[in-house]
Amino acid sequence: MSVTTYHRSKNPSVDDTYESLKGVGFWEYDADSKHYSGTPESCVLRGIDFVSPGKAYLSAEWWRGVHYSDRKRLEKNIDQLLSSKAHQISVRYRIRSSLVRWRWILTRASVVEYSEFDKPSLIRGVDVDVTEIYEEKVENRRLQEEAERADIALESADQGLWHVDFKLGIRIENDTWKTMRGHSVDSTYRSAKDWINDVHPDDLDQVINDEKIYKEHSDVIDQTYRQRHASGKWQWIWSRGKVIERDSNNRPLVMIGTDTDITRIKDAETRYERLSNTLEVAVQTAGMGIWEWAVNSQVNIWNQRTQEIFGLQTPSDEVAHETFISLVHPEDRANVESRLNNWISDRKDIDLNYRIVHPQKGIRFIKAKASFHQTIGEAERYVGIVWDITDTVHAEQERVNLVENLNHARRLQSLGELTGGIAHDVNNLLAIISGNAELLSYASHVDSRCLEAIMSASHRGAELTQSLLAFSRKQTLQPTSVDPDALIKSLSSMLGSTLGPKVTVTTDIETDLWHCEADLGQLENSLINLIVNARDAMPQGGVVNIVACNAVLDHSFVSLTQNSVPGEFVKFSVIDAGVGMTREVLHKSIDPFFTTKTAGEGHGLGLSMVFGFVKQSNGHMTIDSVEGQGTSINLFLPRHSEVAEHIKRRIGDPDVLSKGRGQSILIVEDEPSVQDMLKNLVQLLSYRVTCVSSATDALRILEENTESFDLIVSDIVLAGGMNGLEMGEEISKIYPGTPVLYISGYAQDALRQQGTSSLEFDVLQKPFTVEKLATSIAQHLA
Repeated sequence: MSVTTYHRSKNPSVDDTYESLKGVGFWEYDADSKHYSGTPESCVLRGIDFVSPGKAYLSAEWWRGVHYSDRKRLEKNIDQLLSSKAHQISVRYRIRSSLVRWRWILTRASVVEYSEFDKPSLIRGVDVDVTEIYEEKVENRRLQEEAERADIALESADQGLWHVDFKLGIRIENDTWKTMRGHSVDSTYRSAKDWINDVHPDDLDQVINDEKIYKEHSDVIDQTYRQRHASGKWQWIWSRGKVIERDSNNRPLVMIGTDTDITRIKDAETRYERLSNTLEVAVQTAGMGIWEWAVNSQVNIWNQRTQEIFGLQTPSDEVAHETFISLVHPEDRANVESRLNNWISDRKDIDLNYRIVHPQKGIRFIKAKASFHQTIGEAERYVGIVWDITDTVHAEQERVNLVENLNHARRLQSLGELTGGIAHDVNNLLAIISGNAELLSYASHVDSRCLEAIMSASHRGAELTQSLLAFSRKQTLQPTSVDPDALIKSLSSMLGSTLGPKVTVTTDIETDLWHCEADLGQLENSLINLIVNARDAMPQGGVVNIVACNAVLDHSFVSLTQNSVPGEFVKFSVIDAGVGMTREVLHKSIDPFFTTKTAGEGHGLGLSMVFGFVKQSNGHMTIDSVEGQGTSINLFLPRHSEVAEHIKRRIGDPDVLSKGRGQSILIVEDEPSVQDMLKNLVQLLSYRVTCVSSATDALRILEENTESFDLIVSDIVLAGGMNGLEMGEEISKIYPGTPVLYISGYAQDALRQQGTSSLEFDVLQKPFTVEKLATSIAQHLA
């Protein structure tokens, strides 16, 4: 008998019951045939087409729609019935019906017949679709769990919950809402508006206005205000709420919300703002700018100071990276972009020096430093500072130049001390040679060619000692007013035929050219030296242009030229179109003994001598040179306020001498050979001569009054303790008005190092010609 027939036989009205039991199905299982059969509802729940009552289905077909996760549990329960381990089962599982979606089914089954062997032969069961009931239960449990979690979250987050019933005029708060304000959990406000009495006066209008807005227009309120804590302090509250019920006139009836104590956040914001302002002021005071670079968007954020540093034409906080690169000096752009890319790929901090071209200030030196930042949810960016280090760079360059100049000066000083001592000894020897040669020139039957050779050699030796002293700036100069126009014309005429057929000398002299103050002979030698160098720089020939003009040097020139002073100068330029100099050669060009010429062609003293002479003359010297294009060497010598004497080349006539009239001269010289030479020369000039070897002997003779002297001629450096200057001071006390002519082989700086620091007099420098000696004696006797 089928399950349908069975139920109908038991209850004639079962058909009506089936119609009313939606979602309930009946089935039975025949253990002998191992087939299932069921009512239409039972088939529908399983997604099986109901063909006819009593239709039999195999187990696999009957249970095919069961969820794989529930299948084993269901099969286990069926097996317990069939094995007589259980008489009745109740199991809940999911099954996919013809409605496609998963349905929750509650099946209850029991054994209703047994075989003669006491084995279950017939099992009947009922299926109930409990999907809605189960899901509602699950949803209720979920809602309950969410409510519990929300309560925990509100308490954990210090969220105060409030509920306002405008109909009843009451306000309800949870414990957290009360404790965050310092109230006890038993306290309560008397009405819905009592809490507003504790709002800070400065925030009250805004709070009232916000309430008016949500009552009339919006269901949501979101406001921040200060409220008085029970302790008397003000605390910051962030309040958010929503109207959940309104009346027919759209007036709010019920509203719920939460409050959060954000006092710490506000205090932190205040501290952050204060620190930010302090940092801004500090950075501004230090002349620094702040910048931020968003790597992905390639946008820079610059504050006002940064914009000023770069000279941004159109002020803007946001600056494209391309704009920044365009402001970088063209020679530095490739390096800046390369280094930035390397830092980005390695996420390393930025530390970069580069130049920019400021629209008003020109080339400026910039330093930038930044740190890499990337927080969750934010793009990669660099944040840093930038400042103008132009003054620092210039100061450092000046310091380096100062150190170089100091070292150079020390080298020159050491070299000068050496050359000063050498010059003294050499000049004594040269004085003997030239003096005796001149004496021989007055004798008869002397080979004039030999004398000329001796005189020429002595003059060249004297010039060599002057050259040694020149680059160490220890030579004795005799500055006078020089007419540059006459000097240059004289030089160009003299050198025009001596520089060779391939070299042409041209001149460019400014009209109304000033006179300069310089030692005429040394200036002439310096210009000749430069012209010869210009010729040597043009092995294939060319033009040497000599230019002279007036020049007023201002502070801008002085700032670019070491050890310079502003003022009025006469500028001499010797310009060639030769091979030029490299940067390395230009940097060393004035170093003593540095030369690019091959052995035997130069000694490396030329430019050093010129530079030394110019600096000793209170002038300046600059060199402009481009490799392969030529060189321009410029001498700036101080303007002389007086009119210069006409330049006359000395052609000395040995027969024309300033001779005496038998005056008595005392010679004080400790070097016998020099003493003898001096004696002969002075006697040649018609003077009576007495010689002694020391200052002590000279003072003794004067004290004995054995003879009166019209002039004392003395070497400055004497053996025996007292030098010539000290002797001169004693003579001025004993015989006031007695003139003293000093001679020396030392340069004046060398004399100072010998202890003779008060050189307020002229010194006849050894070696000297008989003309110079005659002139000096005559001047002192006048």
